[in-house]
Amino acid sequence: MELIKKKDQWPAWLMQLFVFFLPNLQQVSVILIPVMILAWIFLRQPGQKIGKTLSDKIILLFLSYYFIHVIGMLYSDNLAYGFFDLQVKLSFLVFPILIPGISNPQMEWKKIRNAFIAGNALAAGWCLVSACISFVQSHDVQRFFYVNYSRLMHPAYFSMYLNVAIIFLLEILISGNQKSFKEKFGLLILIFFFFITIFLLSSRTAIATSYITVAV
Repeated sequence: MELIKKKDQWPAWLMQLFVFFLPNLQQVSVILIPVMILAWIFLRQPGQKIGKTLSDKIILLFLSYYFIHVIGMLYSDNLAYGFFDLQVKLSFLVFPILIPGISNPQMEWKKIRNAFIAGNALAAGWCLVSACISFVQSHDVQRFFYVNYSRLMHPAYFSMYLNVAIIFLLEILISGNQKSFKEKFGLLILIFFFFITIFLLSSRTAIATSYITVAV
């Protein structure tokens, strides 16, 4: 009964689940997209939300970017890769529409951010454990690098997620809220772990981007 009473919070809960599974079990995230859309339709006022979405020029920019790729499919010979690319970029279409459906985006933002960080930590930990097990079995040091290390997705995409997670961690670290030494130390350890993971993923662009992120 309590869950039903809090139905207005379902879109935010679903968004937290989506970002948590995004770096590790993308199949779950894909399944959650239509669920979020249904929740958005039945628990919000779609007409008003669509009107608000279409009146925002920045949101229209993201939507236009996605539809340009859809039109590009008409000129593509490699449809398999084209549909995969549309799946990867689906967030440019879905989230500009779904985010206004969250009851209080500012209040829920921290929970969504923390869920994304936790998902990346789980994925990075799994890659490390899997690589260690493979190394014990094969004694091949290459198990710790690039595609052999990234067990859940392409290293470039995983590196991108980790870079975003680092930005979020830095945001938490330098925010005005008072933190204990243990909290600061834990944040620094997690940032360092993500940096090491990006290095092992061997994506040169991601490594350069992570340096720029910290410098900025």
